[in-house]
Amino acid sequence: MDEAEGSSPSSSTFCRSLRAVGFTFAGLVAGEGCFTVSSLPNRKDGSPRLRFRFTLQMAERDLALVTSLRSFVGVGSIDRRTAQRAHWQPTVVYTVSGRKSIRDAVIPFCNTYLVATAKRKQYLDWRTRFMEYETRFPSNWGSGPSPCAIAGCDRPVRGRGLCRAHYYEVTGY
Repeated sequence: MDEAEGSSPSSSTFCRSLRAVGFTFAGLVAGEGCFTVSSLPNRKDGSPRLRFRFTLQMAERDLALVTSLRSFVGVGSIDRRTAQRAHWQPTVVYTVSGRKSIRDAVIPFCNTYLVATAKRKQYLDWRTRFMEYETRFPSNWGSGPSPCAIAGCDRPVRGRGLCRAHYYEVTGY
């Protein structure tokens, strides 16, 4: 099969269409999206714990659009909420809050498609805080079970930072 002149993956109709869809969804994010940071109870050592979230809330009648955005980004959840007042619409909320999901999907999406707007500035500030937090407190996700806190014991933790045997010794259960 002969290839058409000038056709390449980066200039194909499919790639142009995919980019157009990405920019369309980024426009939706610019209008309705929100990048937030909230505080959780501090760690045992007193250092702060933060939760980073990307959310987008729209009327439930736009569920198909929100679902399409979720499919395009590839992560997150969609929750339905009832109308809070008699004359308001029920809503749907698209949320991404996992650090891995933010790092692997939301940040690349926004870096690629979110154009220079006030939302882009909000995103860049949020991303900077996220990356600083990730550097200071790297996630242990996927590294396996934590070892027992007792020196020399490498069995997996059951509770209170202790393996089953040490947990029984401490609690008496």
